[in-house]
Amino acid sequence: MSEAATPVHVPQECAPRNRTNTRTRLVRAGRKLFFNGQFQESSVEQVARAAGFTRAAFYLHFTSKDDLLAAIMRIEGELPIPLFRWFDTRPRDAESIESFIRNYLAVSRTYRLREFHIAALQSPAAGEAYLHNRARLTAVLGESFPAFRPPADDSPGELARAARVTGWMILLEQLSVKGLGDTGPALYEAMILDLKAQLLRLDADYPG
Repeated sequence: MSEAATPVHVPQECAPRNRTNTRTRLVRAGRKLFFNGQFQESSVEQVARAAGFTRAAFYLHFTSKDDLLAAIMRIEGELPIPLFRWFDTRPRDAESIESFIRNYLAVSRTYRLREFHIAALQSPAAGEAYLHNRARLTAVLGESFPAFRPPADDSPGELARAARVTGWMILLEQLSVKGLGDTGPALYEAMILDLKAQLLRLDADYPG
C-alpha cells in the first residue's frame, strides 16, 4: 500500500485567489512610503511588512523596489486627469492657455506630479514609467490641441514639432517641481507668461 501524500500547506498570502489583493496592498504600501520621500530609505522588507506580508509575497509580484515604483507610476498615470481635456471645450487663446498652465501647476500637487518627477530621477524603471505617462498625457492633450499630437512619422518637420512640444512639457514640469518657493513670485509669474507665449507660438505654427 502506498504512503498517503503529505498535504502541502499554501500560505494564505500566496493563494492564487488572493494574488490580486496582495498586489493591490503592496502597491498601496509602496505608494505611501515612496511618495512620502522614503524611496531611497525603504527596503523590500519594509514595504512587504507595511502591506502585511513577507518578502516572499513581495517577490511573487515584483522583481525589485524599482519594479514596484514603476508599477505604481504606471497605475497612477492611467487614471483620468480631466485637466488634459482642458481644450476639448475651451478655445486655444491666450486667456485659456494661461488658465491651463496655472491649473496644471495647482493640480500637480493633487496628482503627485512633483513626487513622480523626483522618483523618476531615483530609479531607471520609474524613469521609463514617467516617460510613458508623459507621452500618454501629451497624446490626450493632442486630441484637442493639434501641436501636441504624436508624430505621424520620422520626418524632420514632425520630429521638430515633437521636440518643441516635449521641451515645453519639460519646462512646465520643472516649474511644477520648483514651485513658487524656489523661484520667488516675480520670476514664477515671468515663467508662466513665457510658457504661455511659447504655447501660443506652437499653436500658431501647428494649428491643425
